[in-house]
Amino acid sequence: MSVDMRVGTVVEVLPFPEARKPAYKVRVDLGPELGHKWSSAQLTVHYQPEDLVGRQVLCVVSLGTRQIGPFLSEVLITGADAEGAWWCSLPRAPYPTGLACTKRTLRFAHDARLFIGIMAHNTTGGAS
Repeated sequence: MSVDMRVGTVVEVLPFPEARKPAYKVRVDLGPELGHKWSSAQLTVHYQPEDLVGRQVLCVVSLGTRQIGPFLSEVLITGADAEGAWWCSLPRAPYPTGLACTKRTLRFAHDARLFIGIMAHNTTGGAS
């Protein structure tokens, strides 16, 4: 299985009170090819919803849909776990929404303070 990663722009952030761990429901614009997709993201420690709207994020779009409690998460927003509190991978400069990421384009996500990782989807069907 190949991993397809795309630059997306956050267009909406909603509370997700049903999640086992604090999370948001995040709607991401992934460009004309993929459109808008939803993600469950555990970003509540470092971000308020208004901090995320309009920001670009790096998403894995090839993992399929995951049931997170009562919510269907369609993409995975990448980030780094800093002692149990997630930071999302944010580009330093604007990139075209929907840009497919390669080794060359992934350089924007490098930050010496953070280890770029992928937030784990809960594959058991529970809220994450």
